[in-house]
Amino acid sequence: MEARKVQRVGRSTLSVSLPNEWAKIVGLKPGDQITFIENKDGTLTLQPLASTLEAAQVEYIINADMCTEPGILERVIVGNYLNGRDTMRIVSSRGISAAHIEETRRIVRRLLGMGIIEETPNQILIQCSIDITKFPVNSLVRRLYIIASTMFKEALTALEQLNIPLAKQALSREEEADMLYWLLTRLVFISQSDRKTAVKIGLEEPLHILGARAVGLLLERSADWGETIAKNVIELENAKSELEAETGKKIVGKIVELGKIVNEICYNGIQSLYSGDILTASRSIELYKRKVETMEEEIVNELPLLGLSAYVCQRLRTITWGAKRTAELGAEIAQIAINRSLEVNSKYCEAHIIKEEATKSEN
Repeated sequence: MEARKVQRVGRSTLSVSLPNEWAKIVGLKPGDQITFIENKDGTLTLQPLASTLEAAQVEYIINADMCTEPGILERVIVGNYLNGRDTMRIVSSRGISAAHIEETRRIVRRLLGMGIIEETPNQILIQCSIDITKFPVNSLVRRLYIIASTMFKEALTALEQLNIPLAKQALSREEEADMLYWLLTRLVFISQSDRKTAVKIGLEEPLHILGARAVGLLLERSADWGETIAKNVIELENAKSELEAETGKKIVGKIVELGKIVNEICYNGIQSLYSGDILTASRSIELYKRKVETMEEEIVNELPLLGLSAYVCQRLRTITWGAKRTAELGAEIAQIAINRSLEVNSKYCEAHIIKEEATKSEN
């Protein structure tokens, strides 16, 4: 953090010089205009006009020759995308390898708005053409929740019915969950440095930027657990006789019952995030503590006593653990909902200015 001295210019004007390095980065020059945005917390945001920013567009060069192991190039592309960078040029002095071409094409398909603009033997130009202001953060969060919860419900239903195609359908949704999560993260990162964009997509307060990032990450992990549960259901395809036996049906029934409680916790957690209902959020957290942890422990302890094969027990144990972790993530969203509700005065808590009251008492 750099401090600069405020100086007086004339009788009524105060001025502060701008950092030269920042001016270079945004392409600011003498005669250009900047706008001042007054934030609710009393701070000011300096924003060069759009024409100035457009003149300072940057192309990011990715050295493919340094990406010597599988996955590195893909992760570098994703990292640049998340950081809000629109134009990336992948270059190689030896020629872009077939593996790098495939890696680039594979990941570009999964990044919303990204596309390959130009391809030569030594270079690949990729660019993001998406208008992020068309994607309100709240809508993205809701969509990500719907995908994650659908994956979980389909995976548990597939277990109950031994419906392998349904489990595979749940599995196929994971790519869309990743796509939305990466877009949401991109929006959050851009909002940290661009307050005008942040306001346009619904992140009016700096704290909301952190909250959106946290909720997005929790929902992405929920989708990952939905994927894990679906994979384990698919691996039970040849264990139909064990699961259709009386003991198998009984334990699967308990897991499905646990899943219903998990759905309730996650649903109420995400609803309270937007309704500001502290009571509903708190009940979700308590439901996790009182019910889910106890039920998970009972199921895990009962599994070895049912005469099921070790293979089946392991798959069911992982599914049960996945259900518990999903509920835990839902409870964490509920806690974020409570924190957000307390940002404003409510019947639960309101700001009280002590200094003002003390002054009145003295008078």
